[in-house]
Amino acid sequence: MSYDLSCCFRNGDKNKYRILWEITDMCNQRCPFCHAKGTNNITIEDVKKILDNLKILQIKDIILTGGEPFLRKDIFEIMDMIQRGGYCVDLCTNGTLLDKEKISNLKKYVSEISVSLDAHNRELYRVLRGRDDFDKVIQNIRELVFQGIAVHLICTLNSHNYPFVEQIIALAEELRVDSIAVANIIADIANDVDYVKSVLLTDAQCKDIMLLIERLRPVTGIIINTKNIRKVCDNKQCMAGKNILGITSDGYLISCIMRRNSRKIKITGKIDAQMLHDLTADYMESFQK
Repeated sequence: MSYDLSCCFRNGDKNKYRILWEITDMCNQRCPFCHAKGTNNITIEDVKKILDNLKILQIKDIILTGGEPFLRKDIFEIMDMIQRGGYCVDLCTNGTLLDKEKISNLKKYVSEISVSLDAHNRELYRVLRGRDDFDKVIQNIRELVFQGIAVHLICTLNSHNYPFVEQIIALAEELRVDSIAVANIIADIANDVDYVKSVLLTDAQCKDIMLLIERLRPVTGIIINTKNIRKVCDNKQCMAGKNILGITSDGYLISCIMRRNSRKIKITGKIDAQMLHDLTADYMESFQK
């Protein structure tokens, strides 16, 4: 079943949390629309402490993100700790650092994985990400599918790839992934805000994308989702702090990792109900500002 979100994250379980954990903000790419600064890499000791402090929460799953999680040499150790803690683990990656051995190991820990793919060919990929990694990413997506891991692609929209969304979706279908999410940029958290604002889609272009996706959904063999294209996320729709929480790469609990300027609380001990209430209240107040 496809969905259209007015924000970035969802959680179908109202009674359990989905944790988006920036396990690092180091990355081997420098995408101008990303928020990763390349300055923090939480220690394995602090990962263990935070996992222990999360025990009070009812958690559905923990999604490891970044930065690029596979820059961490201990990423499989971290996934093992999460799994042994009784949590489901998912992962978001740019797909450049995978290989057959890593993918085989991944099967022990994840049933699905999200991979960034904003282009349908080498040239567009290079324009958007500044690297010639397109062929490698496509090869790794094929291997993930071959090894039985459900793959969800994330395509970040901008004026460069806007004319090629149909081709990108066609490539996703050819790769036999489970779904693709077409997502708008969140400009105010980007590394290069001025550049990102210059490539943001207009309201008319966003409407065109929605019409295209509505046309393709009945005839395409994969699920097509959208994020942050239909305006706007408000405090009734947003689940940040309610059943979505974030952990930053420097070990702070935050209601949403996409709201970088909202209140953060350093995780130095057990997480309690008052802490969660304060985070949620602060975040919801931000919608009124």
